[in-house]
Amino acid sequence: MKAREWKMFAHEIPAQGGGFEYHHCGPRQYVEMHGLSYPVVQVILKESKRGKFLGWIETGKNEPVMVWHERIFEICFAYGSKVEVDKGRGKVVRLEISKDVL
Repeated sequence: MKAREWKMFAHEIPAQGGGFEYHHCGPRQYVEMHGLSYPVVQVILKESKRGKFLGWIETGKNEPVMVWHERIFEICFAYGSKVEVDKGRGKVVRLEISKDVL
């Protein structure tokens, strides 16, 4: 089965040690709303077991409605994402994020 992927926008932020990290993934307006001075670029989110980001796909939706680094993802859920999954409200997907080459 081919890994799913989605095109979204994100802030391109210089990473420690070189390269870039991509934060605040979503529609362009959502990214711009954060008011950061970093460039907004189009990115590709791809399901991957190696990914360091986690996305939340609500039941009935076809793409992540929330994406955060794995270190802080769980703070978005009062009782943890597993409780929400068990209640049938959505699922967690592991993601890699890369800049889209237009």
